[in-house]
Amino acid sequence: MNAIDANDLKTYGVSIIETALAKTSEIAISISGKQCFVVMDIEKYQDLQELELEIALTQAKADITAGHYTTESVDAHLQRLFENNRMKDEYDFSNAEQGKFYVPIDEIEIEKKPNTCSSWRKKMTIQPILQVPPDQLIQPLDDVWENYV
Repeated sequence: MNAIDANDLKTYGVSIIETALAKTSEIAISISGKQCFVVMDIEKYQDLQELELEIALTQAKADITAGHYTTESVDAHLQRLFENNRMKDEYDFSNAEQGKFYVPIDEIEIEKKPNTCSSWRKKMTIQPILQVPPDQLIQPLDDVWENYV
């Protein structure tokens, strides 16, 4: 597989990819000599996606034909996943023993906190010290563009 160095990609931009894809269907992007990414034209990418879906469909049909599936309710399915520890870290199953996997919105307790938003000025602990007199600080800068105009 042809490879493009990441520095060349940074220097020449997308044009180096277009040039390389005119010669081959896919190219690798290498960083420090190690191939890290693959770039291909969109048609090839879409073809690969279709192949992946066809393979998944073929595998699903084979599982159905072989009887490797389960018919169950949503609660039973979630209970089975919980028992197999597949979903333990992702969801709260504190009520799983009762077969209840969701909480109705009217049962959700929302803690109301008082508005503690205050002005940042009140939190300032360091008083700024001016190094020049105030009239000099706000003085117009007429000569800023002198060398450029």
